[in-house]
Amino acid sequence: MPGNSSHVKLVYGLLLLCAIPAGFAQRAENGLKPSPMRVEKEERQLRFFSDVDVPLLIDVANLSLTIDPNTELLPLPKDWLGEFAVTFSRDLKAQGTGLVCYRVNPTSLIAASPSARVFHTWLLGADPVHLDKLLNGGMSLGEFDTDGSYVNRNTMRAHPQGMGAIARSPESYQARIVLEVTMKLTSTQGQGSKTFEKPITPKAAQPLTLKPIPLVESLDPTHQVIDWEEGKLTTIYNAIIRLNHECGMFFKVDPKIWDAPIFLKGKWDADDLAEAILIVADAPRGTYRRGDDLTALSEAYEELLDRAGNEFGVPEEIFNAGKEGRSLPFETVLRLLPDAFAHLRTDEGYTVNMRELVQIDFMLVYNIAGSGTVPVQFGEGRGISPNGALMGYQRPKTSRG
Repeated sequence: MPGNSSHVKLVYGLLLLCAIPAGFAQRAENGLKPSPMRVEKEERQLRFFSDVDVPLLIDVANLSLTIDPNTELLPLPKDWLGEFAVTFSRDLKAQGTGLVCYRVNPTSLIAASPSARVFHTWLLGADPVHLDKLLNGGMSLGEFDTDGSYVNRNTMRAHPQGMGAIARSPESYQARIVLEVTMKLTSTQGQGSKTFEKPITPKAAQPLTLKPIPLVESLDPTHQVIDWEEGKLTTIYNAIIRLNHECGMFFKVDPKIWDAPIFLKGKWDADDLAEAILIVADAPRGTYRRGDDLTALSEAYEELLDRAGNEFGVPEEIFNAGKEGRSLPFETVLRLLPDAFAHLRTDEGYTVNMRELVQIDFMLVYNIAGSGTVPVQFGEGRGISPNGALMGYQRPKTSRG
């Protein structure tokens, strides 16, 4: 329609006729259409949002609930739903009887950065006092400013049990920065590593200020209700077909958004759900960004790397070789870091030629650490993992995120 930028137009009343294309109903029965976008499995979304006890509609396209797609998720507490939304450039609002989580344009430089560049972007304006604390004993999650909190939320996804594990008890965790020295044998391709860090210093936790959760209205028993029960991964297309079949609502739909994946749960007032779908459909569908200032990112990273190497006592010969791009003989690395290649040791010693060269590199690691361990799934087996989240960030090499 000329002058109307909306993707979807909802029409009430019995006088309007709506033509339904051939194959429409069949498409609705088939569920999600294969797509290059990442969409978490329905069972994972059911688990993750199981503690949210109000009707919910979420635009779930390209939402990575965890770094590892095989993670056994803990539910996200309801009062963290607003923080979840901000993490993925979304907003949360009440639409009558339910909550709708929809896309918004990034409101800050760090929010516009891809997840692999969040840490680097944060470094450009990080509080020097915070960096000192992160290198020396850690920080309570409640101490951070807005950008620092964004880094924390992004990192929380790397917990073996997902973002919900830390969100359930954030006062039990502290953030810190550690340094990992990575080593690679140039001929046999064997690898080793050594982590340098300072222990967490116990401190009183500071309360976190969370984004408020809007209040929803109670259902009116005289209104039409559509029930998505405990939750369903579906599409805008299938949701409006259901509204059409069960509630007699008619839509005009831009085909470009038919297959947009959404997660729906709970009992919705039918009119409220229709309006919530409009909100998701009319939200921004994409943004653009220019390449990063590689010089500025590199300088900020190298400055922190130098401080970490000095603070953590990385052997000078190792550190200088890595900074200058030089390799060292295997025997030199063993002398300076005896445990770096312990996994290659046999009863007869090392089978590696002592003169073989070892390439050395560094990675700053952002760590949100708790106490103890947690159970994890490894393929068909189970094991344990430290109770924390680790996100490693290498030196920026290109202007692309």
